[in-house]
Amino acid sequence: MRANKTAFFNLGLSGGAGNGIMVDLHPLSRGSVNIQVSDPFWSEPVVDYRALSNPLDAAVMTEMMRFTRRFYFNNTANSMYDPREMSPGSRVQTDEDFAEYLSNTLSPTEYHPVGTCAMMPKDLGGVVDERLRVYGVKNLRVVDASIMPTLPSGNTCQTVYAVAEKVRGKMFEIESSLFC
Repeated sequence: MRANKTAFFNLGLSGGAGNGIMVDLHPLSRGSVNIQVSDPFWSEPVVDYRALSNPLDAAVMTEMMRFTRRFYFNNTANSMYDPREMSPGSRVQTDEDFAEYLSNTLSPTEYHPVGTCAMMPKDLGGVVDERLRVYGVKNLRVVDASIMPTLPSGNTCQTVYAVAEKVRGKMFEIESSLFC
């Protein structure tokens, strides 16, 4: 992170009182998605984000918030706008204060969850192979953000579009060869 070669932080500005959504682009916490055993056919899956379960995530997000403060308050270009911090507020200063603030306010979907069907070797926990075929299930492929084993340093939607375009081209080749 200190080498300044990888994006770890995304600040989406909203223009409202909160004035932004901070996104940790490489969280270390890992959650799970499971079938609702009592009603596997008609109920939604059980999603446990486990956000902030790895203490390093809170430490990284604390540094992100401190950086954001410095950007707004120690930046001469912003001084003419008289910036004011609405949240977390000036009372939040210590690592413990930030950790408490995060545990009370963080929306786990800001992590842009991926990887529930990770493309990697099965023995390492993977669900799909390099052709996006689900291990052990005939004729089933997964083409969405769940195949990414880790978050890209950018927008997940654009990455999914790229994967889908690649698959679309390959599927056309496969379908054409079936009818030749």
